Amino acid sequence: MKSANGWLSIACVALVAALARGDDAGWQFHVGGVYQWGMKMNTRGPALTTPDNYSGAVLPAQDAAGATLADPNKQTYADGYVRRDWYMDVPGASGANLTMTWNWSYNSYANQYNAVNQTLAFHRGGTGAGNTSSEANFTAGGVGLSAKHPLFTCYGLKVDAALALDLFPEMKATQIRSASSRFNTYYYSDSWGVVPGVPATGYQGPDYNYNNPSTPSDAGNLDLPPISYAPILVTDTLEQTVVSTKAELYRVRTGLGPELMVPLTQKLSLYASPKMTVSLVHAELTRNQTTTSTDIGTGTTTVLSSSEASKDKTALLLGFLMAAGIDYKIAPNWVIGAEMGHEWMPDNMCLSVGPDRTRLNLGGYEASCYVGMTF
Repeated sequence: MKSANGWLSIACVALVAALARGDDAGWQFHVGGVYQWGMKMNTRGPALTTPDNYSGAVLPAQDAAGATLADPNKQTYADGYVRRDWYMDVPGASGANLTMTWNWSYNSYANQYNAVNQTLAFHRGGTGAGNTSSEANFTAGGVGLSAKHPLFTCYGLKVDAALALDLFPEMKATQIRSASSRFNTYYYSDSWGVVPGVPATGYQGPDYNYNNPSTPSDAGNLDLPPISYAPILVTDTLEQTVVSTKAELYRVRTGLGPELMVPLTQKLSLYASPKMTVSLVHAELTRNQTTTSTDIGTGTTTVLSSSEASKDKTALLLGFLMAAGIDYKIAPNWVIGAEMGHEWMPDNMCLSVGPDRTRLNLGGYEASCYVGMTF
């Protein structure tokens, strides 16, 4: 920002000096407001993910002999299963024999077991959506100063030399990228604390061979307590990762070129003005990434992680501005007017923050209103 203000001061001094040399009269000075729109901010980065994306394939639904395992209640999940124990179907079975099972499997003790609550969690779902890039348009308002001096007149067409200086002190742009994953979690009771005593990963219960009860695989292991067959709690969760990229820009622009004016009446004139432009731009970019987990049932949201990174950059950018406007004399030495134009910027301003790369294209449309005085 300091470099932008210093450059603006130098340009103002140069403009005042140019006006002071106009002793032959005919210099016209304008001041007014400028509004720009259609500028673009594009951010691209790696695909966003959520911590718990349970969209992997489920475990095979077959036993060691290749027979299909019984799963009447569809309790096969992305990270394990809880199925019927063969003893549950023995004639005369009752009590805990109908509500508990040894026929279960899980992928990871660390991710699925809660030792405090003595529950084993399984997941289903993980359907999600995300994007690797996003683009947003942004606008800016500023102050415009300009001066022009007549060069010559040919067949009623006036040709002036025009110099413009524009300041845009508060340009802001914001983009949002996101990824989401929604899944259900099924909690099973481990009231006897059996899970901590089995392997930490890839564990398969002793009664996986459900279809071969004549030689049950849990023989000699019935003293190992089972877990509940039915889930004691089911939750619906939405996890979201959101990346917000914010840019704050300060821009000083000069433009130089001819102005072609056609008088329509004594007071009203139309003009066109092509100008080459040079812009000094300072950009400050901030990247925020936040991952949240929301319980759909209760509406409770928990922040799982949050991070912030920033970067700034200053650059000189060249452009071409084509504008057309109208002047109206309100007094012998005073005019008011309005102008519309489009600026082309062949170069983008690029910044990298974290894993993302952001491009800022400051070309776009603009409109201005001004009041002017002839010296």
